Amino acid sequence: MLFEAKILVATSTGLDSMVLTDLCLKSNLNIALAHCNFQLRKQENLEEEEFIFNFATQNSLQIFTKKFNTNCFAQTSKQSIQMAARQLRYEWFQHLAKAHHFDCILTAHHADDNLETFFINLGRASGIEGLSGIPKHKSNIVRPLLPFSREDILSYANEYQLHWCEDSSNASLNYQRNKLRHNVIPELKAIFPHILDHLLTTQTHLSSTQNLLQNHLKTVETEVCELKANGEMQYNIEAIKAFGHPQDYIYPLLKPYGFTDWAALQNLISAQSGKQIVSTTHRAIKNRQVLIVAPLEEFGTFEREISKSPSETVIPNWSKKITILPSKEINRNQKDVIYVDAEILKFPLTVRSWRPGDYFYPEGMTGKKKLSKFFKDEKLSLTDKSRVLVLCSDSKIVWVIGLRADQRFTTTAKTTIISKINFINATD
Repeated sequence: MLFEAKILVATSTGLDSMVLTDLCLKSNLNIALAHCNFQLRKQENLEEEEFIFNFATQNSLQIFTKKFNTNCFAQTSKQSIQMAARQLRYEWFQHLAKAHHFDCILTAHHADDNLETFFINLGRASGIEGLSGIPKHKSNIVRPLLPFSREDILSYANEYQLHWCEDSSNASLNYQRNKLRHNVIPELKAIFPHILDHLLTTQTHLSSTQNLLQNHLKTVETEVCELKANGEMQYNIEAIKAFGHPQDYIYPLLKPYGFTDWAALQNLISAQSGKQIVSTTHRAIKNRQVLIVAPLEEFGTFEREISKSPSETVIPNWSKKITILPSKEINRNQKDVIYVDAEILKFPLTVRSWRPGDYFYPEGMTGKKKLSKFFKDEKLSLTDKSRVLVLCSDSKIVWVIGLRADQRFTTTAKTTIISKINFINATD
């Protein structure tokens, strides 16, 4: 694969990445270099940038460089410096790969990096996925040096008299990884001389177990989960319980949506209807015997006046618009359309989010009904209800939009002027 690919090599100018770059050159691979300047070691960063530019020129290689305000990004994103730098570089690598059509991105992670990562993830209680180690290949990221130790890489560099830059921050004990590298790993290697090989074997077993779990979860998901038209996932709690030990299933089922609090997920199964927890990307809601997982959408509350007819009113967060037009015909088979007696409407109309206490007179029914009761009868989920808008005339609901018109405004045999009201995609 690599011999035919267009490759981007992540190059820090350190020992590992310069060995990786040298191996690529000796293998006649089609490579370009990407170098990040995180501006954390001002003078060193400038020297590294000059070093890699000279190296690229001497070897006729294309090079991409980028300066980052890492400290500022770490503060605004509330991350450690190392995590912020990691996010910045990988996002930039992916941008380069897409913009310049690179087939893959090579990084110089090796066996000692993997051992350090194992203990960091162990300390974070990250579970089987974290303990399985740095993947050799994930998406378009490839790490060809993972089987080799730092000692192997240094030996190669010395044999071929390679040059590289030393990062002074690698000696600092302010970083968790460096504390492991300098204080813990040497002791472990002294006690367990073959620890790198044994870790590789253990992680191979863990990866196999993880693959087995993922295959089982795919089978479980087909039996307990249903994808709804609005993009939400609904997990049947009784179906999950049927597998036994539901607490063992709920975490791996919902982890892909960013949920990491095992205890909170377990409690959600037995919580009262309406209880919810949120991740950075999704919301999980207990709704009777269903767990609803939906993307976080900032619908908020909406209210806007419609001053006249004909008119077109855009509802941005819903990506929809309401149009009001005169009509000579009535087609009851159209979706998201109602026909009303134009002479009864009193402008300005109001389109707004529904409110507790709202009621209307549903078309086709006798008497009035609270919207909360109507939603229950219609079996609307909590996320569905959060999206509901109503169209009002003189404080009276004309239409629970997309669901049911109010019979006080619908056309009759005596209607002489008809208004057609559409709720359609904003791009239509």
